Amino acid sequence: MVIKEVTEDLIQGAIQFLPQDDQKVAYDLHELSKSLELKIGMRRNLQKAGKGYCIEYSTKKPNRMLFIIKTGEKYKTKEMDFRVKANLFHIDDYREIAEESPIKMKEAIKSTPQCGKCNPVCYNIKSNYTLDGVFYDPCYIKGHNFENLNSFEWSKLKQLIIEEYKANTKL
Repeated sequence: MVIKEVTEDLIQGAIQFLPQDDQKVAYDLHELSKSLELKIGMRRNLQKAGKGYCIEYSTKKPNRMLFIIKTGEKYKTKEMDFRVKANLFHIDDYREIAEESPIKMKEAIKSTPQCGKCNPVCYNIKSNYTLDGVFYDPCYIKGHNFENLNSFEWSKLKQLIIEEYKANTKL
């Protein structure tokens, strides 16, 4: 269910039930989005959990999803779920920074499924890159999912998001 008018109160409500450390990361990323003047969208995640939100952040020109904060309950265990889906598809433009990322982050990037051209948007977006000497053509729709990172890893993800923003907006 798409939420038509996104307010700061709604965003705080979507984040407030997370554990304290995850709240800090989510608020930090939200503040980053405001500093980059990103468009903010929001929807309730009703597919698998009764309590959950997707807060979507995208560039204005071109209109591209940059990252999504996903909050909610895991379907079977009802544990809190906090993930960030980041669309890091211009890694060739900032490869040195990406290759210096912690192993856990690089594994998340490398484990994104390959693009099967299953969606018309895939044909219009350059999403392939080389990381650690290996060519990747990841699925734009699935993006790169990050979770259970430590504070240093979250700060590196924030840096990668900033670099992706620069690559997206210079097009």
